[in-house]
Amino acid sequence: MIDNNKGFRNMHVLKPRKGEDEYLIVSYWDTEEDFINWTRSESFIEGHKRGFADVKKAKEQGLEPPMKSDFKTYDILTN
Repeated sequence: MIDNNKGFRNMHVLKPRKGEDEYLIVSYWDTEEDFINWTRSESFIEGHKRGFADVKKAKEQGLEPPMKSDFKTYDILTN
């Protein structure tokens, strides 16, 4: 669903080679505003519905959520 959003350019999903279970997802956008708009869109909510439900359920049960998200924006310095 991300492909159809205004300003989306590309995305990489990075998996650690060993020892960790945290993935890094890097997406490229024309502008930071395009990225923020995507995080507030219906397609974002729909695409992440299961993850949101899993986190909510864990919190309600007093458990550590099965995943976490941390959004940061960066400037590309070199290509």
